[in-house]
Amino acid sequence: MPQGRDPLRVGVLGEKAASDFGSSGFADRFEVVRVDDLATLLSSHVDLALVSTTPEGAPAVAEALSRAAHAPPAVVLVGREAAEHPHSWVLKAIVQAKEQWEQAFDAIVDPVAILDRAGTVVRANLGLAEVLRLPFEKVVSAPYANLLGTPLGPFPDPIADSLADGQPRTHEARFSNLPGLHQVTTSPYRNEAGEAEGVVVILKNVTTLKEQQERLLRAARLADVGLLA
Repeated sequence: MPQGRDPLRVGVLGEKAASDFGSSGFADRFEVVRVDDLATLLSSHVDLALVSTTPEGAPAVAEALSRAAHAPPAVVLVGREAAEHPHSWVLKAIVQAKEQWEQAFDAIVDPVAILDRAGTVVRANLGLAEVLRLPFEKVVSAPYANLLGTPLGPFPDPIADSLADGQPRTHEARFSNLPGLHQVTTSPYRNEAGEAEGVVVILKNVTTLKEQQERLLRAARLADVGLLA
């Protein structure tokens, strides 16, 4: 797991499930949230639900999970120990996929954030936390405007504009909490109905590049003056 990231939060329903999960051999790679009923599990904001149940109780559990509006992905283990259950590979696959995705995301040098339609950061790479000099846990779930600060004129806020109209943009911008001049690229992402669900934001510090360009322009102007003289 990349340094600074939180482990996968797993909601475990009931004492038996907690005992089985603890003996599964990979529970130390999760943050385990133990609950005693399904309603609590569904309101715990976990990344994954693990439910041990009997064959008789499995249909009711599956139906309740399918009807819940914001149910997390769930693995229902029926009548076996978690460590021996044939579906335990699902948990391992989820952990590996999460870690591989985060490693690839964090390998991107430029700060990257995925925002929901309200402008809240739902995903980010470590590069964003580093440039803001904030702990990673302070970045995710925070409004982007609180993190980046106030747009500094005369530059616009391309993030707010893309959230408002759902159009992609690439503009230079300055923000009060973000040192330097940045090229901001916004790419809205959409649901199956074509409606904008949020924006992917990439921030590229172009301060040094702009300074080099300005020096070259000044040198070219001075050279032109010398030729005219």
